Amino acid sequence: MLIFLNKFRPILFIFLIVFIALCFRRYDAFINPQLWAEDGIIFFQQYEQFGIKSLIIPYAGYLHLVPRLIAYIFGFLSVNYIYIPLCYNLTTFLITFLIAIQLWKSSVFLNIKYKILYATIFLFLPI
Repeated sequence: MLIFLNKFRPILFIFLIVFIALCFRRYDAFINPQLWAEDGIIFFQQYEQFGIKSLIIPYAGYLHLVPRLIAYIFGFLSVNYIYIPLCYNLTTFLITFLIAIQLWKSSVFLNIKYKILYATIFLFLPI
């Protein structure tokens, strides 16, 4: 059991840092999730209108793959509309956490001394 805990201790620590940093930055998004800007007005609405074709429709000259993919996945799963903002927030948290884990894994190859700090420092950049 102790070996198992030691193996996952850095991952748990990174999870806590990501959670605390995101809560500190946008506490209201965790307490009261809402669709923001293009998330509901454009991305989810175009998923409802065009289905999977909405993934290749440019908006403001760009293909916004991640938010449109989130809209497609949760729309395909027939999640109730009231939970869509929560799904956006949880998916964004998961993506941020996975980025931090990948940075932590790459710090081994880069021979960085403070691996967890390297993996989570991007969370503390000013907005």
